[in-house]
Amino acid sequence: MGGRFCKVGGRTLKSTAWLFALALCHTLALGEGGVPGWWLRQNVQLQGQLQDDYALLNQGQLKQLATSAFVELENSLEGGAGPSLQTLVDQWSLANSTGNRSPRIFPGTDDYAPVNLGQLKALGSLFYDRLYQAGLALSKPWDWVAADDFALANIGQAKAFFAFNTEPLADSDQNGLPDAWELQHFGFVGVDPNADPDGDGLSNSAEYAAGTSPRDFFNGVQTSYSGATNIKPSPKYDWFKVPERGRRSGQDLRP
Repeated sequence: MGGRFCKVGGRTLKSTAWLFALALCHTLALGEGGVPGWWLRQNVQLQGQLQDDYALLNQGQLKQLATSAFVELENSLEGGAGPSLQTLVDQWSLANSTGNRSPRIFPGTDDYAPVNLGQLKALGSLFYDRLYQAGLALSKPWDWVAADDFALANIGQAKAFFAFNTEPLADSDQNGLPDAWELQHFGFVGVDPNADPDGDGLSNSAEYAAGTSPRDFFNGVQTSYSGATNIKPSPKYDWFKVPERGRRSGQDLRP
């Protein structure tokens, strides 16, 4: 099939696996030195084992990047990284009293096992869901392109994926809600932070702090009303037929 080309580090690449990298090329949020500022704050390892962008990514390296990203979101976002990411990172690391995290080693753990694109996307979805809630991402970087989920991921793809922005957001109207968050959920800047458009009891400010949607009463939770479509009013309790003394029981009282 016809492919698309991506030039990385002087190499031109063509394959369905690299379609994923093509999408990531559009999402980089690089700071001083060509890396995101949070990489420097969290001491993301850029040399040694993460130096060769064309080397295959292994599970230990992905865990390292994900843990650093989790700590950054926990420290920088209103409401922290969120319970989904907390549960994810707790699977392989423990936090100490200073907030630093150390690896948890279990029998059978193979941190040298390779990672495929499907696994990278599955883990990354949790991060981008949280970034979306915070108004820092409008979509996942692979949404617009198909990739071979079984193709092995490399370090360059993982680094590009984790090059998202966590810097403070502009708030031009100074209402406590980032402009990007207002535009994402309402399409304009100047939203009333005290309003509750979805009627769930949380103001827009509270929705932003909680990482929930200000336009969704159920906040993405699927609801089910089993059998509701089969409910029919009982003739005995038909709201339009009210028995009245002196009239035939069940007389129709509608105009």
